[in-house]
Amino acid sequence: MITADIFAKILLTLVLTNASVEQVQGFQLAKVEEVTDTLNALVAELDAEIVETDAILSRLIPEDVIQQLKSGQDTGAREFDNVTVFFSDIASFTVLSGRTDPRDMIKMLERLWQNYDAIAKKWGVYKIETIGDAFFGVAGCPTETPDHAERAVQFSLDIMEMIRDFRTQAGEPINIRVGLNSGPVTAGILGETNPHYTVVGDTATVASRMEATSKPGRIHMNETTYNMVKDLGKFILSGPEPVEIKGVTTMTYWVDGRI
Repeated sequence: MITADIFAKILLTLVLTNASVEQVQGFQLAKVEEVTDTLNALVAELDAEIVETDAILSRLIPEDVIQQLKSGQDTGAREFDNVTVFFSDIASFTVLSGRTDPRDMIKMLERLWQNYDAIAKKWGVYKIETIGDAFFGVAGCPTETPDHAERAVQFSLDIMEMIRDFRTQAGEPINIRVGLNSGPVTAGILGETNPHYTVVGDTATVASRMEATSKPGRIHMNETTYNMVKDLGKFILSGPEPVEIKGVTTMTYWVDGRI
C-alpha cells in the first residue's frame, strides 16, 4: 500500500526529473543556436572573401571566363574571327620619365589608367594590360560585338580628348600615339602565378606596328579597320599612307575626328 509519504516522494522525483529534462533540452537548444550562429558567421565571411576574390580576378580575367572557371568549363584558347586591337603609348616618355620623380610618375600613370578604364567601360573595350606607358586593349573580345571597329575608333577619339586636358604631377601636358587594326585573334589565359587574359596573332602585331608608326596626337589604323568604318558617316578620315610591315607595303589611314 502506497502511503501519503511515499506518494509525495514519487511526485517530487517526477517533478525534479521533468525539470532536469527541460534543462537538458534548453542547454542543447542553446548549443545548437550557438553553433548555428558560428556557422552563419563563417558563411558570411566566406561569401565576403569570394566577392573580394572575384573582384581581383575580374581585373585579370573577363567575367564570362571567370564563370566558366567556376562551372568547370573549358577555358582554353578561343578563336575570334574579327576584333579590333588598340595600342597607345606616351610620346617622348623616356624624356618625360627622366625628369620626373619615380613616385610622381607612378601617381601620374595611375590617374591616366583610371581615365582610360572609365572610357573603355563606356565603349566596351577590354583592357588586356598596361606596360609602363603603353595601353593594350581590344574591342569585340571577349564579348563579341559586330561594331567593334566603330567602338575602338570612338574609344580612341575620347582618349585623345581626355589627353588634351590631362597633366602630369608637375602640371605638364602629355601626348600619345594610337594604333588600331582589325582581324582574327586567338584569346586565352596565360600564366599560372599571375594569370591574365590576352590576345595574340598577326592582328595584334600589326596594331602594335600602327602605334609605332603613328604620330603624337594621331590615331593610325590599318586598311582593315578603315574599311569597317569608312562608310559609317561618323568620322573624319584621311589617307592612304603606305607603311612597310614585315617587308610588305600596306596602306594605312588616319582618324582626324568626328563628323
